[in-house]
Amino acid sequence: LHERISHYKTTDRAVWIRLQTLNALVAEARALEAKYSDLDHLPSLFGIPFSIKDSIDIAGLPTTTGLSAFPPLSRTPTSSAPVYDSLIAAGALFVGKTNMDQLATGMTGCRSPYGIPHSVFSAHHIAGGSSSGSAVSVGAHLVSFSIGSDTAGSIRLPAAFNGVVGFKPTRGMIPARGVTPACLSLDCVGVLAGNVDDARRVWEVVRGYDELDPYAKPPLIYGEHSTPLSSDDATVSFTFGIPPPDVSAFSACSPIYLELFSATVQALQRAGGSCRELTAAEWHPFEAAGALLYEGTFVSERLASLPDNWLATNSRHLHPTIRVVFEAVVARQSTAVQAYRDLQAKATYTRQAEHVFRTVDVVMVPTAPTQWAIAEVLDDPVRKNSALGVFSHCANVLDLCAVAVPAGTYPVPHQGGDAGEGGRGVLPFGITLMSGSRMDEKLLDIARRYENVRKTIDETGANLPP
Repeated sequence: LHERISHYKTTDRAVWIRLQTLNALVAEARALEAKYSDLDHLPSLFGIPFSIKDSIDIAGLPTTTGLSAFPPLSRTPTSSAPVYDSLIAAGALFVGKTNMDQLATGMTGCRSPYGIPHSVFSAHHIAGGSSSGSAVSVGAHLVSFSIGSDTAGSIRLPAAFNGVVGFKPTRGMIPARGVTPACLSLDCVGVLAGNVDDARRVWEVVRGYDELDPYAKPPLIYGEHSTPLSSDDATVSFTFGIPPPDVSAFSACSPIYLELFSATVQALQRAGGSCRELTAAEWHPFEAAGALLYEGTFVSERLASLPDNWLATNSRHLHPTIRVVFEAVVARQSTAVQAYRDLQAKATYTRQAEHVFRTVDVVMVPTAPTQWAIAEVLDDPVRKNSALGVFSHCANVLDLCAVAVPAGTYPVPHQGGDAGEGGRGVLPFGITLMSGSRMDEKLLDIARRYENVRKTIDETGANLPP
């Protein structure tokens, strides 16, 4: 494992912010072997290597959140985040802390002083953010899973751009204590893994009620509304909704994404799904809630968790694009009246979305509208970043659960690196399934159904007509 990680540095040096040494990894593995000598009674994640986003606390290690590794911009916590403690208690093997968009503010992976990670598919294309290094570490098979965070799509987009699964559970079902806030009321801890079953296995270890987390979901309502499908049999049906074809989000999609999305609809039907096109009125709360995240006052919460005068004192240390974003938030001078109106709108849209999930089990969307080249993002960093979230921004605003799943690849002109057949490479395409609050179990069941059908298509080379 350590050799593989070292070798991958020749491909991408920007995956890690802090990496365990070989001696530390060996010592950790030996300690696990000594602690669990009875092979018939091993913990659920025994010896499985994982990484963690560097906004998540580990006692004794700096938490940089993509800032300087030295005080006062970083801190060295004396206790670990509960999500980390749960993994260690389950026998998982900690490998390192991963790169990220600074202050978890970004969806491209291009906003870190520790370098720009690129997609495992192409050295020229973005890895996605803000959990960029976490997704690459899984997509490059450097670890088996990673823990990141998701406010606007920061688990789901990098999952799609690196061909892995990104599971954003219902907010509050994984403790967020010990995670540096981005937007505290909307932040969600999530899992990146190679497949749906692995993501679920990790989630079952780290989920739970933390009474010290003010946004934790009370345990009495876990699974209250969720009825797992309990069968991979495609005759056990479910209903999935898709946005109406004329919505503005689709107009932002590249032509190949639209074609692949159409094919994915058919694949989900093969998995036992019945497709229903949502009406404009049904799609409206998803679109309007997504707009609230950055076009409304909610973006001001990105400053609320910082100390007074922190921005004025430390702005010179910020990544240039992050500084532009934060200064724009200050310049807006949002009022309390505007903030309350947005909170009232959020409540209205959440209730409207609940009505949609009474008629469909999940809503399926492309995870992103396209995958930009790194050069394209650097030329227009703010607008390119914003465009990526047309399908993802709504999920935490509406208190949904969501899982991003790989949905095939498509050819692109070869730009260097490993060439595909005929001198052309490929990039991944991914879809996201969203469901209502606390519907996580059923969501993962449906995602696994789709994943099994996708595997059959890939293995047989079967083509689905667009």
